[in-house]
Amino acid sequence: MTPEDWKFITQVFGSAGIGTVVAGAIIYAFLKTYASSYLSEKGKNLATKEDIANITRIVEEVKSELQAQHALRFAALDKRLQTHQEAFTHMISLASVFYSEKEDILAAIRECRIWYAEHALFLDPQAKAAFDSAFKAAQQQSWRYAKESYKLPAEEEN
Repeated sequence: MTPEDWKFITQVFGSAGIGTVVAGAIIYAFLKTYASSYLSEKGKNLATKEDIANITRIVEEVKSELQAQHALRFAALDKRLQTHQEAFTHMISLASVFYSEKEDILAAIRECRIWYAEHALFLDPQAKAAFDSAFKAAQQQSWRYAKESYKLPAEEEN
C-alpha cells in the first residue's frame, strides 16, 4: 500500500483504535486489489452478455428474413411446376381431340387459349414454344372443317 492509502486509513479509522485501523487496512487492501478487479471482470462479463444478446437478435432477424425469401422462392417454383404440368395436360387434351369433330377441337382450343392467357407468365420459353406448336397444330386441324380464325396464344401476349 502507498503512503496515501495509510493516511486515508488512519483518518477514517484512526479514532476507533489500533484494531480497527488494522481491520480497516485489511478491508481497504482487499477492496482495492480484489474487489476492483472482480467488479471490472463482472462489468466485462455483463457487456459480453449484452453483446451476445444483441448479436443473437441480429442473427435471428437475418435468419427469419432468409427463411421468408426461401419460402417465396419455393412458392414460385411450386407454381411454375404446377403450371408446366397443366400445360402438358392441355397439350394432351389437344392431341386427344386432334381427329375429333370440329366442335370438340374448337372447344379444346378455346379452353387452352383461356388457360394460356392466365398462366403464360409462369411458363419458360421452351414450354411456351411447345404449347404454341400444339395450339397451332390443333388450330390447323380445325381449319380442315372450317376457316375460323383464332389468334395463337403467342399472338395474344402482344
